[in-house]
Amino acid sequence: MRPTPCQYCRGLCLAVILLPLPAAGVIQVLAVMARLMSISHGRPRDAAAAAAVRLVSKWVLGFTFAALLGGLGAGLAVLGASLLYAVVFTWRVRRMRRYSLGGWFTPVLLGLPFLALALARGDTWRNLLLATVACGGYLTLVVITKLVSLSELRTLVRAVRGGPNA
Repeated sequence: MRPTPCQYCRGLCLAVILLPLPAAGVIQVLAVMARLMSISHGRPRDAAAAAAVRLVSKWVLGFTFAALLGGLGAGLAVLGASLLYAVVFTWRVRRMRRYSLGGWFTPVLLGLPFLALALARGDTWRNLLLATVACGGYLTLVVITKLVSLSELRTLVRAVRGGPNA
């Protein structure tokens, strides 16, 4: 008899199942950019083609991965379908306007080293400390690499505080 997934992860099944979904959300940024370009340039055919790819890939990957891996497979199917959708849509709209994917890849790549902190998770206080280290480290990296300037951070703090100069 095969053990259930909960016997492997000791009650963390929901967290494991949901892991692919934030990655799918990050990938959707590319798809939203492509959709905006498609709408603004009056190209509904590109949107329809990408939507068809997304629908078919969700069905194919969903049935396959969910049958093999259960809930985790369903999450991976959403991730795979989102990736295919973003790639197809971005590829189709590249003719309208070339844009650099470096502006999207750089912040994502800067965040990847902090994924290793997930291996050290534990009780609530440790998780809070790890989240603080990850957020502080990521903020430091985006300032050092000049993706965000200090004046932009000051403006953000003023806007959050709701001061008179916001």
